This record gives sequence, structure tokens and C-alpha cells, in this order.
Amino acid sequence: MIPIDKQRKKKVAIHVSNSDGKGTYPAKRADIIARALTEVDVVFIRGDQSFPPPDGFPTVTIGSDSTLSRALAALKPDLLLRDSGSTLQEEVEKIQEIVPSIIHFDDFGEGGKLADLVL
Repeated sequence: MIPIDKQRKKKVAIHVSNSDGKGTYPAKRADIIARALTEVDVVFIRGDQSFPPPDGFPTVTIGSDSTLSRALAALKPDLLLRDSGSTLQEEVEKIQEIVPSIIHFDDFGEGGKLADLVL
């Protein structure tokens, strides 16, 4: 058995984009989730269409969604929480090669079918 105190601290990346019709709810939800995850390292990934991240969390800024996979490759998170609207299958396939677990919010695109969980 591996003692809990000897395990590497997990890293969660959160990517939230502004989507039509949702207002600021995705940003508020991400803030609540990030603050609740006290036993992991949380980092926000901010793109052109992203809300400002909550205070107190490290942030990686990307130029566009096309560089999301590069940011994830550098961060090597254990989990990606993503709230960016509907996604494409090809994009999520690339992300799956980097991130072991993916949770999407409100994803009705082909990429959502590849996520581990869509809420």
C-alpha cells in the first residue's frame, strides 16, 4: 500500500470560455469548484474568450483555443475541467493524449462524446 502522504499532489487545469447565453455563470461555477478543491493544485488556462480567473490561482494565458493542447502538454494536469461550449472531436482527441481525465460542462458537440464526463 502506498501511503497517502507520499503521493504526488494532483493538478487540475480549468479552462472556461465565454459562451453565448450563459452570462457569467461558467466563471462563477469554476471559481466555486476551484476553491473547493483544496487537496489539489488548480491552474486556470485563459484564452481570448475566457473570463478573468479568480484571484489567488495561477494562470496560463493562451492566444487561442488552438494552443490549448500546447498549454496542457506543458502543465501535464491530471484532470481538465472545461466549460467552453461545444467542442470538436479532433480537438478532444489531441487533449486525450495529454490529459488522463476530462470533464466538460454543457458540451453538446462531437468532442463531448469523448470526454470522461459531461455535466
